[in-house]
Amino acid sequence: MNHLAEYLKDYDVAIITGASSGIGKAFATILHKANRDIQIFNLSRNALFLEGASMPINGGVDLLNCDFPKLAKEIKNHLSHSQKKILLINNAGFADYNYFENCDVKKIENIAKLNNICPIVLTRLLLDDIIAHKGSIINLCSTAAFQPTPMLAIYGASKSFMLSWTIALNAELAKHDVNVLALCPGPTPTNFFKNSDIDPNTLPDRMCNSIDVVVYAGFKALMKKKPYKIVGFMNRLLSTMSSLVPLSWAGKLAYKVMQKYKKPS
Repeated sequence: MNHLAEYLKDYDVAIITGASSGIGKAFATILHKANRDIQIFNLSRNALFLEGASMPINGGVDLLNCDFPKLAKEIKNHLSHSQKKILLINNAGFADYNYFENCDVKKIENIAKLNNICPIVLTRLLLDDIIAHKGSIINLCSTAAFQPTPMLAIYGASKSFMLSWTIALNAELAKHDVNVLALCPGPTPTNFFKNSDIDPNTLPDRMCNSIDVVVYAGFKALMKKKPYKIVGFMNRLLSTMSSLVPLSWAGKLAYKVMQKYKKPS
């Protein structure tokens, strides 16, 4: 853990989408604990309280209706010459647990915006600064990225997209000594379940990990320059097994499983 703490101290700036709660909040909290001088940008609608933390932007950011060039310029205006190494964490995202035929079109658009468009555009706008000082990027993905996910079809597809893009981007940026990590947790106890109409009590305990376990696993994988990290032995096993099943079967098997997770009406 001492090696990890020393590694995290190298970052002068952390830019985190959705840092006001859940996994994003844990990222911010652990980074602040490792380095009290780090500047944290909380890009979310709600504020985050971290005693003694320097937070030039702390909430008040609606990522679904955001002028990203303006936001990136505001972030850069807050950076001093002494603050160099940036860690960008694309954490914000949500899902809609529903049959696709019943999904609201506006909600579909918002999932695509928040889960895909937002991290792509924000990363591109900040990339020159990240490259300049050999920073890093963490993209929050999911074990849903490794197989079809009926009832969460748009969410699963968005995470498959993020996994593919992250691994490709990591390969491209290796020449700049910039690491890009796809962090792939299984079910994690956050507001995600409340917002997506999934009953967390139906999920097997062996597939779930605490928020801190997920975040520390991500930081350790980033330190080791891994392109992706599946959190939890059972999740790694299931993700590997899913790759051995024909896609047509995987979809049907996943459909039977996913139907069990609906909250009782």
